This record gives sequence, structure tokens and C-alpha cells, in this order.
Amino acid sequence: MSHVKSDPAFVTQFRRQWNGARVAIKFLSEMTAAELDRLAVERGAAAVAAMPKGTVNALTASERRDLAQRIGRQWLTELAERRRRERAEHPARRPG
Repeated sequence: MSHVKSDPAFVTQFRRQWNGARVAIKFLSEMTAAELDRLAVERGAAAVAAMPKGTVNALTASERRDLAQRIGRQWLTELAERRRRERAEHPARRPG
């Protein structure tokens, strides 16, 4: 799917990351499988960290990662479903 250059996916923000690199915005549809996996694990890890300590401490490191990945993938699936519903409700207008 091609995008015009004014698309936010191509706009580099002026702020910098801690290492000095410029920040770029990407749409989920433009991310690679590895990027989506990393995003899912990060999102899920935040959810796992918010769980009760007794529950989390009972899990091994690999079980915590698997749980984080599953929670994160569920979040990504929900985002994709919401986007599909929005597109179905409000079809894109074609210039003309």
C-alpha cells in the first residue's frame, strides 16, 4: 500500500530519542513481523508487570515472555479489528 509523502508514516518528528536518533512514525500495517512481535511483547510486558506479584513470581521467565506475547498479540488483533470496523462504517472517499 503506497502512501503520499505527507502521510504521518513518513513524517520524522523533530524530537530525538535518548541516543540522538530521530523518531519516525509508522503505521501498524507497515511494520514487519519482527517489529510487530517486539511491539506485542513490549505491550504485554507492561500488562504482566501490572499483575499481582504473587502471580508473576510463580511463572518462569519463558512463561512470562509467552504470556506477555499473548497479551500483546491480543491487543494488536483488537486494534486490527477496530480498524476493519472503522473502514466498513466509513468507506474512504475517492477524490473526484
